[in-house]
Amino acid sequence: MDSKQGDITGYYIQPSFSKTIVTHAGNLCDFSGANNIGLWDPKSMKNLNLITGIPAQDSQIYAKAMPGGNGNRIIMYSADKFQIIDFDNKEDLVVWEKISTTDYIQQIAINPSNTKEICVLMVSGYINIWDIEEKKVIQTFQTIRKMYRRIQIFPGGKHLALQDKQGFEINILERSTGIEQKIPLKSPAQRFLVLNEKEIAIVFKNYVQIRNISRGIHDIQANLLCDDPDEVFESILLLNNNKWLIAAGQKGILRIWDIEQQKIKFQLDTNQFNDTHKLARFNHIYSIFILHKSQKLCVLNSEERRLRVFKIDENFENPDFQKSFQYDSDYTTSINSFEMAFSLNGKNLIGLFSSKGTFTEDEVIFTKEIEILDLNTHIIIASKDLSLPGYILEQETMRSNGQNKLYYRIKNESNPQRFYIEFDVEKFLSLPQDKRLDQDQRSNYETWNSFNVQDEGKYVTFTPIDSHIDSIIVAFGVTVPVPDLEKEDFLQEKYGISVYDYKINQRWQHLFESKFIVKFSCMIDRNTIAFVNPENCIEIWNIESNTMIKSFDLNEYKFVISQFIINQDRLIVVDPQNKLHIIDLEREDELDKIKLYAGEVIKSIQMVGDNKCIVFYSNETIQKVDLEEFKIEKHNRNQPITNILVLPKQDKQDEPLVLILIEEYVEIRNFKNI
Repeated sequence: MDSKQGDITGYYIQPSFSKTIVTHAGNLCDFSGANNIGLWDPKSMKNLNLITGIPAQDSQIYAKAMPGGNGNRIIMYSADKFQIIDFDNKEDLVVWEKISTTDYIQQIAINPSNTKEICVLMVSGYINIWDIEEKKVIQTFQTIRKMYRRIQIFPGGKHLALQDKQGFEINILERSTGIEQKIPLKSPAQRFLVLNEKEIAIVFKNYVQIRNISRGIHDIQANLLCDDPDEVFESILLLNNNKWLIAAGQKGILRIWDIEQQKIKFQLDTNQFNDTHKLARFNHIYSIFILHKSQKLCVLNSEERRLRVFKIDENFENPDFQKSFQYDSDYTTSINSFEMAFSLNGKNLIGLFSSKGTFTEDEVIFTKEIEILDLNTHIIIASKDLSLPGYILEQETMRSNGQNKLYYRIKNESNPQRFYIEFDVEKFLSLPQDKRLDQDQRSNYETWNSFNVQDEGKYVTFTPIDSHIDSIIVAFGVTVPVPDLEKEDFLQEKYGISVYDYKINQRWQHLFESKFIVKFSCMIDRNTIAFVNPENCIEIWNIESNTMIKSFDLNEYKFVISQFIINQDRLIVVDPQNKLHIIDLEREDELDKIKLYAGEVIKSIQMVGDNKCIVFYSNETIQKVDLEEFKIEKHNRNQPITNILVLPKQDKQDEPLVLILIEEYVEIRNFKNI
């Protein structure tokens, strides 16, 4: 995908299939949640575009396909705003925000005969007809009933159909007179579908009723009956020949009726296309739609989030099962959540770490996986299950050195023994596909180092994920035996701080004369460490020469350190009240302090270039901080964000990129567009 398209320069790893619509051009629009939309080619399932829609605060986002342009136009709406987006023309945007201060949008309908008109149903019962070219309301109705949940416009645009909240009424509103006529129903309708200028299909629990409003609203033209009294229909679709109607529901069976003959023409059980390992349950069909250009029928299942595609002919005879797409890369019924991300080679390869739970007949088996994503091709090129029987993977230790080496620590389940594993990405990718799954091949790309360092103590600090500094800081306070020639050996307490590389070679050690365990430390670069000493001073040391470069006294400042980082000549400190203090180390002068999001736990602070940083909180809030202008932007994205990563900046790239993990998918954004 062209990185210049849209605000998001990245992509979903795969379509989520949680919500899907089809554009008039025949492409799939996938809504993974919140306000992001992926456009997918249904033939290759290649991502064509990814855009940001309207930001919803506490409401869900809905969308519909619209005619116009090259066929890739949609309308998105939430409770208080709507937006018309053309994937092929990002400049052609129509946005209304806060269309009412006292009312909210219930649903939006599109006039199939006039692409300029949309119909906005408000919660209060008001209906506003908008001219999207003139950008104004051209007609308003106050309905006789205030609580409606669905609205559609009949072709020709003369009538509107509305369904009440309880489902016991379908009302027909004539636009020229504003007169409403009620169709009372004996049992609640699941939904309805306008078929043409005269006919409407009303979906009940297990049958569909066709009414012709030109003959009077009480005229029942047909009853399309189902042979299963326990079926519950949730989706219906009119085929483009306008003769056949498809209904689908909770049992995963498609029933195709001939409307004129009022009989089932064909029945398709999608359950027969399940994987053999799938749990014994029905495919709860969420929606069905037709890709008219390729004559393909798409069936979206809501529980396992799988899209099944069938090839159909003009007569809908013998549908041919084509392919199946699912969120999970191995097409199993599973739970997947991205938790960490890191640059593997400082360029195009990204490591995505996730916990994955796979359903079996008896239980859910959880594994720890690393997936390798190529930013150039937008494809996950390899994956590896890092779980080992008898060992616990300590995922908080996982780091990359930015030179195709991945490091992480594992712990023996039966004893305190630990190992630090070096995972060689280049050697792993050089193996044939089938060899990557072979456990006997692990020695070709894995190196184990014992982590039983002598002075491992209370605090073990791993350098930030984005730094690529292959160092582990160990702050210790241990008791060790000291040999004495004149008398028995005696015990001596040692307190200090050590630096190890990722192969557990000790590179540096510093001892304290007092009983003190360092709580706050960081690596400025591979050969420079900073830590807070017993006198509440920040000491900066050169590891290679074992000399102290600078000591900075914190006692004159009235704050306590919660965490800190050093960038160039600036000390950036966060105190327990989440105030960010910026201090010039050369002049030893506090430049300013910025109040961050109070009361929330900060999960990480990452530098973005030289003058900005990004703060990520445990409540999934993101804040951007300008360290030169001392200002802050708050971005609560209302998404289940698990982690963020500032990506290595490329030579020709002006704006830094930030990778955001949102549980089940990944997006990459320009820093300014977060």
